[in-house]
Amino acid sequence: MLLVVLALLAGAAADPAPATPAPAEKRVVRRIAVYRLEGGGIDERILDVLTDSVVKELRKLERVTVVGMDEIRAMLDLEAQKQVLGCTDVSCVAEIAEALGVDEVVIGNVAVVGETISFGLKRIDQKNATTLGQHTSRLDSSDPADVLVQIGPAVQELLPEVPLRPDMTRGVPPEVAARIHPPPLDPWVFWSVAGSAGALTLGGVGFTLVNAMSFSSATQKLEASTTGPAASGQALAVDRSALQQSFIGLAACYAAGAVVGAGAGVVALFTDWDDVRGAQ
Repeated sequence: MLLVVLALLAGAAADPAPATPAPAEKRVVRRIAVYRLEGGGIDERILDVLTDSVVKELRKLERVTVVGMDEIRAMLDLEAQKQVLGCTDVSCVAEIAEALGVDEVVIGNVAVVGETISFGLKRIDQKNATTLGQHTSRLDSSDPADVLVQIGPAVQELLPEVPLRPDMTRGVPPEVAARIHPPPLDPWVFWSVAGSAGALTLGGVGFTLVNAMSFSSATQKLEASTTGPAASGQALAVDRSALQQSFIGLAACYAAGAVVGAGAGVVALFTDWDDVRGAQ
């Protein structure tokens, strides 16, 4: 019996302990805030388009959450917003980033210098207030839309170690350029608006003719009412009411025609007449 117990103990000692499963790899999520790009000689609306493009490009990366300027404004009060808008120093940006609870900050600038554009992005570590990555480029162009093609490579240079999400393609889509330079209107848009203005004007002319006839009829009845029965006076009152309504319609037609005509003039400024000349 003793031999059996010893054999069992020896077998238990020989068996290895069950392996403890290795902990799953922790997927660290990087939190990045993107400040509105600074710009010299560039419209505020264009800067918003460029900043939004940087935000969307960063959101294509794996394990990255991005906070844009709209979210930053929503989280900060008015006084803090004023500080953010005037904050470009690395340490200043890091302090605000800490208040936002993000790990890193991306700031940038776009400036037109003569016939060239300078474009830069900077990635800042919030904890150490140090620059982690930087991109600078100078384009031989004065068109801010050309900066869009630089955003994809710039983000790749800032975070070369972070891959794209599955099914994502690096680079800003070409159609975003239409937000900077809206495409010209087709000629048919102008002719439609101009035709509407012409129709309203013709309507006003028609109202003028009807009013002239009504006024002539009312005058004749007025002359007849001096010797005629009282019923003629009642008919005259009805005609006067109709005449007033006609004048209101007349004024409305001419006013609408003038407004639509002015709109046609504005549309003509944005119409692509080159296509018409090319077709002739």
